[in-house]
Amino acid sequence: MFLVRRIRCLTAVSRCLAAVAVVGLAAFAGCGQTPQIASYTVEKDVPDRMLGAILVLDDRCWFFKLTGPREDLERKKGDFESFLKSVEIGDEAPQWQLPDGWELDNKKPNQMRFATIKVPLESKAAELSVSFLPMQGSEQQFLAANINRWRDQMGQGRLSARDLKSMSQVETKSGPAYVVNIPGKLKGGGMAGPFAGRG
Repeated sequence: MFLVRRIRCLTAVSRCLAAVAVVGLAAFAGCGQTPQIASYTVEKDVPDRMLGAILVLDDRCWFFKLTGPREDLERKKGDFESFLKSVEIGDEAPQWQLPDGWELDNKKPNQMRFATIKVPLESKAAELSVSFLPMQGSEQQFLAANINRWRDQMGQGRLSARDLKSMSQVETKSGPAYVVNIPGKLKGGGMAGPFAGRG
């Protein structure tokens, strides 16, 4: 009898432990499901910034691009926007009003760049390039090609056509300009000219 009682006791204990194990597994599954790996952007991995704008005017696009240290250009956003608001594209040449400290470089215009503007920063001087190209393809295609080219220069992913519809704009004296503010790490050769139908 003693042996039978002991066996029954052990069996009851085993069933109890099994039930506890099942409840524990269910609670774990309910709390945790599949663990997720969080990813973070470390500031040292995004040392640079690009402030850019594209002004579409009839069958021509004007490009304004400024690149430099991330924090320095963060403090120049207001000046950059004020500069864009002053831009007026005339029949002969664009006109604008430069913020305090900004200077027009004396370099002669070339096929790739209409003008270069020197922008003083805390760490070093930067250059704002002004260039233009005739429109190729539809406006949305041309914008997407150039904005994604800029994003690629900064090591960022491509935007879709849907993303372009929600882009910020600044009203210049010649119409709205699409503006970008792209943090990242500027690739070598990042000063390449605007997209011109190249592969």
